[in-house]
Amino acid sequence: MNDYFRTALRLRQEFEPYRAMKKAGIVASLDRSRGFTVKDVVAAIQKEYGVDVQVKCQANMIYEIVMYFAPQGRDGYVPIDVPDEIRHKCGKPNAKLGLPPKNMSDAELLELKESIGYDLNEVIKF
Repeated sequence: MNDYFRTALRLRQEFEPYRAMKKAGIVASLDRSRGFTVKDVVAAIQKEYGVDVQVKCQANMIYEIVMYFAPQGRDGYVPIDVPDEIRHKCGKPNAKLGLPPKNMSDAELLELKESIGYDLNEVIKF
């Protein structure tokens, strides 16, 4: 079990969506008017890591980006495209979505929880 979580944390650090988005000029913000489309977010991550990802959103706010991996070799993993059957669509194709910053104050987390009904406290501060 420890190896599983150690590997998950290593992959999370190595394949960091926020880093990929920042390189593409996508800056996380709760301000939906400054938001980006799902297409923008996916393109930024594809450019950095070469794979499609699953983007989940609610109330015009992205709350999760999921990257999938396949085992390679004895202890390695490589990112793979998200399977078509589980790809989520977020709102209208060109809708601007908010993207929560990684480190938010308790007040911002509460505002986000109230607006989308999803508690990001554990996810973001992990």
